[in-house]
Amino acid sequence: MSVTFDDDFVAGLADAADDRPEVPGMDAVVQFVIGKKKGAVAQITAGRVTGVADDGAEPDAQLVFTAAQAEALVGDEATLEADYMRGDFKPTGSTRAIAAALLALR
Repeated sequence: MSVTFDDDFVAGLADAADDRPEVPGMDAVVQFVIGKKKGAVAQITAGRVTGVADDGAEPDAQLVFTAAQAEALVGDEATLEADYMRGDFKPTGSTRAIAAALLALR
């Protein structure tokens, strides 16, 4: 399976987030990356992906996935928090943005 983190992927995350509880203050702009290929930039508001970020928005963090991690995320098999704690998932940027993304992608 070939995974692409495009605007449709982010829109799907936003649709799935409708029933999630809000966590005030967990706001960020994050960019999805597979290997070195940059993908869509998402807006996270109150701990939920709310859609594609505005054009020109600077990401607070980049979420850098391996191809296997990207496939696991799409297949709802991802263990991002555990991977992050082990050092296997290596996002870069603001720690607050990374925390917001980990919460939003649970």
